[in-house]
Amino acid sequence: MAEKTITAFIFCGLSGAVLCSAFLRAAAYRISIGELPGYYAKRILLNETILRADKANAVFIFAGSFLSKRTGNMINVDGGAAAVFMQ
Repeated sequence: MAEKTITAFIFCGLSGAVLCSAFLRAAAYRISIGELPGYYAKRILLNETILRADKANAVFIFAGSFLSKRTGNMINVDGGAAAVFMQ
């Protein structure tokens, strides 16, 4: 079976930057844009898609008074991506 070559010339304005990025990532992995969340979920330990709400919850914890007396903290919202584990 012959390989498909995808060539794209895309103008990414501010409103289309996210879609453009998703298109280019999907093309690089040779999958559709709709398959990206599942593709990334398979690559992390929890096998779950990380949603915007998951990241927003982490920001909420830091922005509120919940941790007001803490310094130098970090919350990873990556689903267990081994490549970015803290050393």
